Amino acid sequence: MPAATLDARSTELFNGIRTVVFDVVGTLIEPAPSVARAYQAAGRRQGVELAESEIARRFSRAWARQEAADAAARPAFATSRQREHERWRLIVEEVFEQAAAAEDIFALLWEHFSRPESWQPIPVGCQLLDAARGAGCEVAVASNFDERLLPLARV
Repeated sequence: MPAATLDARSTELFNGIRTVVFDVVGTLIEPAPSVARAYQAAGRRQGVELAESEIARRFSRAWARQEAADAAARPAFATSRQREHERWRLIVEEVFEQAAAAEDIFALLWEHFSRPESWQPIPVGCQLLDAARGAGCEVAVASNFDERLLPLARV
């Protein structure tokens, strides 16, 4: 439903529904600045200069590679703190093509995405959440993002 049509009648979307679960990242919140801009800023702090568009292209490729690795795991998409740390380290390493500073860039980015100010609400997602609550639904949020989101739950 386009944001322009989300209004007081949006509670009708939830007629007959008792519980709604919203994914957090990409539905209720998104990185601010964008992933590519955050990576670019972290790279610059370590003397690595890449265009935002190149970072976005490399990130998409690295993300897809890690998704494929997780899908092939048994059980599929099994995760742990160690795997999430490794997954993001490998993504950063691929984006920066194993630059000598990749480990330092990774440390900056790991910390960056753990801070509440690195995320912003997605208005239409938040409006839908409010509409579900307004319709009397029980509402829950879920995420396959790692534990760095936990401090946001307290914000």
